[in-house]
Amino acid sequence: MAEINPAPILELQDVHKWYQVRRGLLADILDRDRKYVKAVDGVDLSVASGEILGLVGESGSGKSTLGELIVRLQTPTSGKILFEGKDIAHMSKQEMPQFRRGVQIIFQDPYSTLNPHFTIYRTVAEPLMVNGIRDKRELRERVRRALILSGLNADDTLLDSHPQKLSGGQRQRVSIARAIVLEPRVLVADEPVSMLDVSIRSGILNLLDELRRNLGVTIIFISHDLSTVQYLCDRTAIMYLGKVVEIGPTSKVMHNANHPYTRALLNAVPVVDPDVVRERPDLDGELPNAMNIPSGCRFAPRCQFATPECLDPEPALAQQEGGHYVRCIHPQLEPLWETNTPVESN
Repeated sequence: MAEINPAPILELQDVHKWYQVRRGLLADILDRDRKYVKAVDGVDLSVASGEILGLVGESGSGKSTLGELIVRLQTPTSGKILFEGKDIAHMSKQEMPQFRRGVQIIFQDPYSTLNPHFTIYRTVAEPLMVNGIRDKRELRERVRRALILSGLNADDTLLDSHPQKLSGGQRQRVSIARAIVLEPRVLVADEPVSMLDVSIRSGILNLLDELRRNLGVTIIFISHDLSTVQYLCDRTAIMYLGKVVEIGPTSKVMHNANHPYTRALLNAVPVVDPDVVRERPDLDGELPNAMNIPSGCRFAPRCQFATPECLDPEPALAQQEGGHYVRCIHPQLEPLWETNTPVESN
């Protein structure tokens, strides 16, 4: 495993991202009964240099929005995001290029995020050219190095090809090469294997781990797939309705989940071993509307362990042991399974 520097490279402090719901010009002007979709609703995170942190949740949990906030594709409604101690929302014109080079993103869809009119060389070289590198020899050397680090054969045939000539796995490796060509400190990987065949997912996951070990890059790995998170991540944060409800070392979160929502997610994952004895996945109803988040514990309406005390106030993240935190006043402390293999890797 790569060495992890405990000093945080990335810190999120009470980060919110609310989207106002438009109801018509007059209502907006009069400012009556404004409603907001609370996509991210008070997230605090500290990410150590060199670690891989998994963000897990259902669709609508806010995990992808949080990733876009980290790379400043969106700006927070409130709260702070610190990169190497500096608030990214208040960086100067001189500091912004350094931030853009230092924090990159890999998108989910390798088919729509590559320009079909660009060659592979132009695709990977584009970030370098945007950052003022014009020397043709340097461009070609750095493009080749990024492609090789991404597991591709960086010969002239590939460099002169267009994305439509490549497989889905090759396209995602090109996307990764484009992200690492500037030698970033942080990579946000937003569902990078979800659209790939199961047979090639492990290759991309292994590649991300190699990049962490060889380049020292910190990775925020966003996924709905618990098996890929267990395979890759040092720590895992579970998100529900815009908030982190459990976070800790991946082994603890997967094998000894304390939050009822985390346990329900894990119990819903099929396992091959017939001897595994586990709870029935009690998860009532659908994810509530992010415009009408329940008071108190936002998971209480779907929780089999909810009591009147859960309805107010909202519980804080409470430390359990070994860097394991849970947002619940009724944490489930017994082991989740009788074996040590909760989820099957793809």
